[in-house]
This record gives sequence, structure tokens and C-alpha cells, in this order.
Amino acid sequence: MVGFDNFIINHQLLLALPFREMIGGVGAAANGELVYGREKAHHLGTLDINGTGAMNWGAVASGFPYLEFVPTLGVAADWTWVESSIATTADLDFTSEDFTLLAWIYLANLGAVHTIMCRGAQAVANGGGYQMTAAFSTPSRVGFATCQGVDVQTVTSEAEINAATWHLVGVTRSGVVGKSYIDGQDRTTSAEDLVAPATQNEPFHIGVRQIETTGVGIGYDTPFEGYLAYPRVWGSRCLSDEIMLAIWNHERHWFAL
Repeated sequence: MVGFDNFIINHQLLLALPFREMIGGVGAAANGELVYGREKAHHLGTLDINGTGAMNWGAVASGFPYLEFVPTLGVAADWTWVESSIATTADLDFTSEDFTLLAWIYLANLGAVHTIMCRGAQAVANGGGYQMTAAFSTPSRVGFATCQGVDVQTVTSEAEINAATWHLVGVTRSGVVGKSYIDGQDRTTSAEDLVAPATQNEPFHIGVRQIETTGVGIGYDTPFEGYLAYPRVWGSRCLSDEIMLAIWNHERHWFAL
């Protein structure tokens, strides 16, 4: 039997959160609950549920698990996210490396920007890192950005993310070239040449964008609202178009697609 880390699609896999091991059953999640990475590094994430915001464990009909994010949009005190600490995510602090981000998402509200993953403070004087979002449009778009202080380079997909539908969304960086993917296909419609992200000694977030650094006083924006399943990050590796399509074809049955 081939081990999980030896599958070709899992080579250089640095983060893989199935949102499975911790589930005692479908229902409300609690602030401070832990999520465990399936990858060899076994990253640990903590649910951060604030104010009247909520998170819920769920599963699609096939049994594949997801995490529902229920923030109160416009009320920062009620936002929710998953955070992996600075100490445990140094390997996600990409600068010159190629990398890939991938996740399954289900959105009900297309009238907002939804941050899927973020590393570092974005577009501020001492910022850096990178982000993947579902952008504000109907249908929605995949957004990808690398950051060096206030400078940001962006990559955007076609507007093909529909409401109330599961989509596999991803982005890749190979040198200066960035791509955005929807359901296994390269759907990039505009792309600036990417500059290496500025290094950041900051946490890794799923479900919110960090907009200030720890020493200054962390702030956030663009919370994710909807269902999110199996977020993954590959380091030192830009997945090819063929592998992206293979992942889509291998996993789509979980979501009846």
C-alpha cells in the first residue's frame, strides 16, 4: 500500500486539513477547538470564534466533511477563522519558492470578498506574504495576490464561481507567473508578474485576511462566509495543469459533481 505522503499529488504537501479527526458529529463547533493536518508536518489549527459568529461541522451526502464559517459581515467582533500559530507555520512563509493553494468552497453570498487563505499582513507598510480569495462579483472570481509591504501583485480568474454550488478553487505561483483555477481548469483572465512575497513572521489564516502585523496590533478584513473543505498548500511546487485536472476528477464525486 502506498502511504499518503508518497502519492505523487502529495509530494511537497505542507498543509492538508480534512476537518475530520476532530468531529464528534455534525453540529456547532466551539471556540478553541483544534484541527489537525493530515500531511506529514501535521500542522495544528485553532478555531477562533468571536462574538455572535459561529462555526459548524458538517458533511456532504457522501460523508466528506466541511467546516461552515458564519461571521456577521460588517461586524469585525463577530468574525470567525482558523489560525495556525507563527511557531508552527514557518514552512508556509514562502518567498522565492513556487507554491500552490487549493480548497473546496461553497458560497451562498456573492456580494462580498471571501478570504480563503492568507499568510502575513496584506498591503501595509510592514506587510508581505500572500492570499487567495473569492472576489466580489456575480458569479465570483478566484483572486490571488503576493505582497511586499504596500505593493501587491494580483492574479484573477474568470467569473465562474456560482452561488450554492461546490467548486474546487486554486492558485499557483511559478516564478513571476501566477495562475488561478476553477474546477481543475486554468481560468486565469488577468495576471500581473508576481514578485517574491516579503517574509512574514505571522500566523497562517483560513477564513480571514490579516491586515496588520503582530507587533503593531493585528487587524482583519474580508471574512469567509460559507462552507470550506480540505484546504491544502504545497510548497516548492507549482502543480501542473494536468495534476490540477486530475485532482478535480479524483475528488468531484465527493460533492456529487
